Amino acid sequence: AKWYKLGAAQNHWGCMNNLAMLYCWGQGVEQSWPKALTLYEDLIAQGYGLASYNRGVILFWAEAPYGDHKAAVQAFRDALGQTGGYAESALGEAYDLGRGVKRDYKQAFEWFMKGAEMGYSEAQFYVGEYYRQGRAVKRDYAAAAQWFGRSADQNDIRGLRALGKAYDRGEG
Repeated sequence: AKWYKLGAAQNHWGCMNNLAMLYCWGQGVEQSWPKALTLYEDLIAQGYGLASYNRGVILFWAEAPYGDHKAAVQAFRDALGQTGGYAESALGEAYDLGRGVKRDYKQAFEWFMKGAEMGYSEAQFYVGEYYRQGRAVKRDYAAAAQWFGRSADQNDIRGLRALGKAYDRGEG
């Protein structure tokens, strides 16, 4: 943390981002949502798109007073196209859970699909789950296995497990 603090004091985006993550999880520093959020807000002001997504993650999952689902959804929207599918998948999760937006499985699937097509393994897993369950799309075990396979190809543990289960059930 010491070196990240020194770099962050010089406004180095990588050090600021990594220090914010340490504050999120309390690794090597005392856990502090306010310090993490401040660093992410400074990064956003510098035009670092991933910071908006990271800020959204805190707002999405943190308890009050730091959690704010509607603000999280806006942060994810602000990060669209800048995170390799992370922000798109996060919007899918917001719609899937009904956090910050009205629950809408069709919208969730569309956002997961955007993230999946960008190559994000978590989104690929969720697309597979939607096909397996027939949630907002026609149930299609072959498509589910295909998407689980894409996720598994990136060693995503959920994709690996889901693909194994699909084969065990004869759905692969």
